[in-house]
Amino acid sequence: VQWSEAWLVGLLLFHVACFVITIVTFRFYRLQIFHFLMMVGMVYSAEYINEMAAMNWRLYSKYQYFDSRGMFISLVFSAPLLLNTIIIVVS
Repeated sequence: VQWSEAWLVGLLLFHVACFVITIVTFRFYRLQIFHFLMMVGMVYSAEYINEMAAMNWRLYSKYQYFDSRGMFISLVFSAPLLLNTIIIVVS
């Protein structure tokens, strides 16, 4: 994996922002519910995102990371979002 690609750096920043929002919204119940539902919705949409990314990978990447089984998107997109949702549920 070429971690220096701009879209992967952007994805990392997105996950950092989601984690920060998760921590900041601990005291704001309604905001945290909204944040939780948005993350669950993104995880639910991961299969569609994977299909679109697999069809258009040449537009933004040097390599084809998106396989038909969805392993890459599960690890770099869905898993961090699910970790945030677990943090919300546990807290």
